[in-house]
Amino acid sequence: MKVGDLVQYKKDGPTLARHVRNVAVILEIDDSHRQEVATIMMDNGNIVGHIWTETLEVINEISGE
Repeated sequence: MKVGDLVQYKKDGPTLARHVRNVAVILEIDDSHRQEVATIMMDNGNIVGHIWTETLEVINEISGE
């Protein structure tokens, strides 16, 4: 998982997000703490921060070329 990847919440993700099928783009990843968190921009334009990357799944990765 890296900046620019298209992601969505996992089906068994956080309770509040279990029925949210929005997709998002990762804007930033912070791995300076014990658990890695991301800032994402949802498909409706909302920017959401401090999302544990373990609750996200990658739909489409960008190439690193």
